[in-house]
This record gives sequence, structure tokens and C-alpha cells, in this order.
Amino acid sequence: MARKNPLNSSDIELAARLLQLRAEPYFTSRAELAYRAGISTGVIKRVELLRSPLRYREGRLIVKYFPNFAAPNMETLNPLWLAFGEGKKFVEWPLLLPGCKEIGLPLSTRFIDFIEQNREVLRGLVQFPPQGYLPEKWLRSYLEECTWLNHVAEQTRGLFGVIESLFLRSAQKLSSGSADAQKALADYNPDADLLDMKKEGLTNINASVNKSAVKLLYQKLRERLKRATSERGMRSALASDMDVPLASISQWLSPDGREPGAERTLQLLAWVERWERKIKKP
Repeated sequence: MARKNPLNSSDIELAARLLQLRAEPYFTSRAELAYRAGISTGVIKRVELLRSPLRYREGRLIVKYFPNFAAPNMETLNPLWLAFGEGKKFVEWPLLLPGCKEIGLPLSTRFIDFIEQNREVLRGLVQFPPQGYLPEKWLRSYLEECTWLNHVAEQTRGLFGVIESLFLRSAQKLSSGSADAQKALADYNPDADLLDMKKEGLTNINASVNKSAVKLLYQKLRERLKRATSERGMRSALASDMDVPLASISQWLSPDGREPGAERTLQLLAWVERWERKIKKP
């Protein structure tokens, strides 16, 4: 059945690039891409079959988690290439696009619209090393990414330096007129053990972290998450904070569901620890 509002040519061309990307040079199924990105297989199917445009909410996760088998965990998909066919397919460092909640973006926003609005910024960021500065609303996302990378194995130290440099120069440039930038700088502590990974035995992990260690951690973490999300609306709140569909949360919390990857596990750990600290306060 035809759509009431047919897709425009840009959305159709994006769908074709997504299909091309899944087929070359390694075949990546819809199910595998959905699992890696933490989104529904139906989202990818609807985009590829031209039933709906790609929303930014899911597009940013595809950009971050699309598997580049030539340089796993070191590169991300180029959002300009996915949206408009501009530039190379992959960016030579883990470019991060902020979540909808962090920048106050409606969940219905089309991926193409966001990339177009930030096209000039992204043209600098897709370079290696990245050029230009981060927008003010992106600082918090990069602060959290710096904290994450600072705690992982030595193999990622070079990437940490790239992201840290971009975050610091952007925050410093904005700090004279931005309270948010000032707070981001004040909150940045590269020595802070935010996730207490030593306690969990995860001091030497990276994105290809030892699977048995993650599995053991997640068995314990799942029970903590179930307690934290037992009240009405809490699973939806977690999905919003993680910027993933509610169905992903339900799957992760199910004993028979798929477990999230290493980075997602650590993000869930950070979330549940914040919740536990909050309820302990008098």
C-alpha cells in the first residue's frame, strides 16, 4: 500500500546506501545490525523497503555501531555519507552523535534533517584528526565518552587523546559565555573511577572485551536493573536515558533475551549505580 506521504528522493537514496553498506564488502543481516545498534529489526526493514524515513534516534546508533570489519571498534560510519553520499564511508575515529534527550531533539526527527542542520560542523568532525569545535549541546556526550575511554585498555589510548582534545578545546572555547561548558569542564576528571571497574574486575576491557567477564557482570547487573525498573514507568525512563527503544530494554532484562554488548553493559551499570545512590539519599 502506498504511503500517504511518499518519501522524498533523499530518503530513498539513503535507503539504497544502507542496503549497499550491508552487502559490501561483508554481508551484514538486518538482525545483526539491529542487535549491534540496539534497535528493532523492523526499523531497518521499514527504511530499506521505503516504508518510513530513517529517524535520527536510530540513525545515530547505526552510525556508531555499524560493523567496520577492516577496523573494528576504531572507526564509525560517516553520517554525511549515509545521509547524502558525501565523503568516505567511514570516519577514522569513533565520531559520536549525541542522543535526542541530551540535545532536546524530538524523537520523530529525521536523520537527514539533523545531518543537514549540522552539516558544516560534521564536515570538520569527520576529518582525522577532527577539525573545528563541538556545539555546546554536544559537550556532555563527549564528556561521558572521555570518561569511558579513559578506563579501557591501552589499545584505545590514542582514540582517547583525539576525543579528549576535541572536548577540551570546544569546552574551553565556549566556557567564557556558557554555564554548561563551564560545568562540563568542572565535571571532567580523567582520574575518576566512574564505573568502579576495578571492583567489577573490568580494568582491562575494550569494545572487544572478554565475553565471559561481561556475561558474569551482566548476570548480576540484570537483577539490579530489574529492581531499579520495577516501578511503573522506570523501564521507559531507562530507555529514554539510553536512547534506545523500549523493546531493547525488555530484551536485555529478559533471562532468555540477548545481552547488550560491552559498552552498553557499562552504560547500564552507570545508570543503575546513579539510581542506587539516589534512593540511598535521606
